[in-house]
Amino acid sequence: MGISKGARDRILDAALRLFSRGGASAGSLRAIGAEAGLHNSSLFHHFAGKRAIHDALGERVIGEAASRLALLESDDPPGLDGLIAVLGDLAEGFSARPPDAAFLLSVLVSGDAGALAGARARAERDLLAPIWSWVVRARDAGAIRRVRPQPTTLQLMGLILLEPAWGAQAGGAGLRPAARARRREIDAWVRGALGPGTA
Repeated sequence: MGISKGARDRILDAALRLFSRGGASAGSLRAIGAEAGLHNSSLFHHFAGKRAIHDALGERVIGEAASRLALLESDDPPGLDGLIAVLGDLAEGFSARPPDAAFLLSVLVSGDAGALAGARARAERDLLAPIWSWVVRARDAGAIRRVRPQPTTLQLMGLILLEPAWGAQAGGAGLRPAARARRREIDAWVRGALGPGTA
């Protein structure tokens, strides 16, 4: 018997709403089922457990963000304009979907490695690694100032995720500037923090 995409999406959307309000480990399977309007038996028909839901959400949320970050790999030679364009697109996407940002931020900072291990491994591989690689290439090419890749990568990801994630956890009442204003903020921050003339 095939999986009903409608019910599966309802479950994932319900889980995402719960996780965005209370972190990726929030919400029991019963609460997810209730939020989706399904009985527990229906929930288990689609997912073996909460970890499977986390993994499916990770595939969906991280997959979309990773497709935007893939452009950094072709940014050769790497330049600030390319990074700023990619980060602006990514920020715009997360601003339009704050629960995605809250889920991803929770995956990246949660100490619950068990249930989130698959989603965290995918986020590290598909999101953090491309940014890290770009930072190293840009630094070595002199396109940005001498920075350490790890904190720079985490700062850039935080720049993209924190504001919409905070808005999602506040029930959508967070700061949500217009896309153009958000892009200007990212441009100013990246140029100020990474520009080769800044030290």
